[in-house]
Amino acid sequence: MSLIDEIREQPDVLERLLFARPDVERVADVIRQRRIRRVMVAARGSSRNAALLGAWWWPVVAGIAVETVPLSLFTLYDATLPLADTLVLGVSQSGRSPDVIRALEVARAQQALTLAITNEQASPLAAIADHVLDLRAGAERAVAATKTYTAQLLLVAMLGAALAQDERLWHDLARVPALVAEALQREDEMRTLAERYRFISRCFVLGRGLAFGATAEWALKLQELTYVQAQAFSVADFQHGPKAMLERDVPVFVLALRGAAWASTHDFVRFLGQETDADVLVFSNVPETTSLAHCAVTLPDVPEYLGLFPAIVLAQLFTYALTRTRHLDTEQPRFLSKVTETF
Repeated sequence: MSLIDEIREQPDVLERLLFARPDVERVADVIRQRRIRRVMVAARGSSRNAALLGAWWWPVVAGIAVETVPLSLFTLYDATLPLADTLVLGVSQSGRSPDVIRALEVARAQQALTLAITNEQASPLAAIADHVLDLRAGAERAVAATKTYTAQLLLVAMLGAALAQDERLWHDLARVPALVAEALQREDEMRTLAERYRFISRCFVLGRGLAFGATAEWALKLQELTYVQAQAFSVADFQHGPKAMLERDVPVFVLALRGAAWASTHDFVRFLGQETDADVLVFSNVPETTSLAHCAVTLPDVPEYLGLFPAIVLAQLFTYALTRTRHLDTEQPRFLSKVTETF
């Protein structure tokens, strides 16, 4: 199965994953019983980008603080962190990342609650965790993660809905497979857009709040597949220095979703258009924002947390098309392997 096949498979994967609701609610019940108010995420790469949704969303909907932790604290520095009242969440597609496994080992030694989100039920990570949520994505053979990323994203969102005990959120999440299927009908549009950016060597990818994890994932896909030096920033952080790097030949890709972070992102898009000569590509579901860009991709007008799914799938299609346009290998990016075992 090729990368484009796995991209196209995502509606079925996500539809299948929604049937895991009873498993997700059982884990949420345990979290409530343990009176967990802090979650520490152990993850890298695409898995970390998916988990970032929890860092912004779970505190809002469920009152639970979420932080990502530098895994070298456990693997290199033997740091002693108080974890007794903490859920340590390990997210790994393969379940074989030694540093993620080590974080859960340290947590288990302190009797902390541990949870693994993985696509491999028989993996070392699944074996050590107290609880496991299976991505149900099937084998992912392409090096660049696509269907496992969106599956992780949906599982994080489902756990947020379960922790919030909010049926409205579950109703919204049931729309995700259809939103992704609609996005997949726009391959030709993304292919045409990729031609415009065929010769770029650098770009910035900006978002804020719930959108930041998706922008980080988009930048990672551009790095992995097209070898473009894509740098992801929060819109707010970008203004604290990095915006000095703006120049004419470096495009700026912006994800601007209707929601809490929209106004500040919109204002920055306006700044880019009025005060700089940067080429601006905007993915947004707000016409007021798309009208400010040199090039725009219109997203469905849905809540912020739902907009992430069609946005990242369109970004996957764009990146795939850009890789093909540049005559690069979509299946085996140079120097990379499917499982990266860092410690």
